[in-house]
Amino acid sequence: AMANIVDMALLRHLRENSREHLTKISRAYGIPVTTLVAALVRVKANFVTNFTTLVDLSKLGFGIKAGFVIAVKDKKAKRELEKHLLSSLNTNNVSRLSGEYEFLVDAFFRDVKELYLFEEGLRGFQIAKFEQIHFVEELACEKFVP
Repeated sequence: AMANIVDMALLRHLRENSREHLTKISRAYGIPVTTLVAALVRVKANFVTNFTTLVDLSKLGFGIKAGFVIAVKDKKAKRELEKHLLSSLNTNNVSRLSGEYEFLVDAFFRDVKELYLFEEGLRGFQIAKFEQIHFVEELACEKFVP
């Protein structure tokens, strides 16, 4: 299904503040509440994959965020590493890549020792190439609005 103008306006607004009342959104855009209710039903059914809460993990004691790009030696290693990454309690996002690397991972850690243990856990896999990146500051998060 394609999104219409009302769907897009509603999605834009929900990306900025998902807790806003439809009456306030109605006033902001000059769209009747009944039209927004119908759009909300369409948007939820066709475009929203998940309702989630963004958490400041550093306030929960996870002050280290690291990124990893990983290449493996063969398909068996790829399947095994994927399973491992998806089951890790530290991983936040795991993406499959094309090109030189197979995976892009970002993960959170309480301290350097926990990060080290995560890295050590990867050593059992047939890794061909491994790069680690430390996130210093998040400048934007979930910012894209179509």
